[in-house]
Amino acid sequence: MAKRYGRGGTWNGKLTGREKGLGSILLLLYLTVLPFAGAWLWTFVDARFNIWYSDVAERVLYYAVLAVILFFLFWTLLKNAVTALLDNPGGNLIAFLAGLSGAILGNWLIARISLPVANVTAQTYLEQYEFQSGATVAVVIVLIPIVEELFFRGLVFGWLRNRHRAVAYIISCLLFCLAGVWQYAYSYGDIRYLLLAIRLLPASVAFCWSYDHGGSVWCPMALHMALNAIDLFGTVSI
Repeated sequence: MAKRYGRGGTWNGKLTGREKGLGSILLLLYLTVLPFAGAWLWTFVDARFNIWYSDVAERVLYYAVLAVILFFLFWTLLKNAVTALLDNPGGNLIAFLAGLSGAILGNWLIARISLPVANVTAQTYLEQYEFQSGATVAVVIVLIPIVEELFFRGLVFGWLRNRHRAVAYIISCLLFCLAGVWQYAYSYGDIRYLLLAIRLLPASVAFCWSYDHGGSVWCPMALHMALNAIDLFGTVSI
C-alpha cells in the first residue's frame, strides 16, 4: 500500500537539525540584513569597478544565489519532497488546483478592499518587465517562488506543523505577508504600506494549505509560480 502524505497521512516535511539551525539563521538574515547588504554590494561594485547592473539584473543575481544556497541547505527536504510527490501525484495535483482556485477567489475578494496606498509590487512588475522582460519573468515566476517557499513553507511551516498545525499556518502566513511589504513601509516612511500585506494573505494561506494536504514542498512552489505568472502577465497586459 502506498504511503499517504499530507493531512491525515504521513507528514514528509520533517527537517533535519542542520536544516532547522542554518535555515533559521539564513531566514533571519533574509528578512533583515540581506536586502540592505545587497543594495550596498551593488553600489560598491559600481563605484569600485565601474560595473553597473540594472535593478532587474540585481534581483536575478540576488535570488539566483539564494536559490542555489537553499538547494544545498535543504537538499534532504527537497529529496523527500520528490518522493512524496511521486508517491502521491494525484493528491498533490488536487492540492495544487484547490489552492489555485482558492487563491484566485481570495485575491478577487481582497481586491475589492480599498487601501490608502498604491500596490507598489504591481508598479514594480510593470516597470521591470518593460525594461527587461526575460529577466523579470525569471526572477518573479521562477526564482522568488523557490526561495520564498523553501523559507516560509519548507522551513517555517514544515517545522511548526509537527507541533501545532494552526500555529504553523499563522506564523508562516504572517512572516510571508510582512516580508513582502515591510521594505515599502521603510522606504516610503509610511507605515500604511504594511496594509498591503492583506493582499498577500489569500496566496499565503493557499501555499500552506497545498503543502499541508499535498505533503510535498514542490506543490506550493509550483502554485506560487503559477500565481506569480498570473499576477505578472495580468499586470503587464493592462
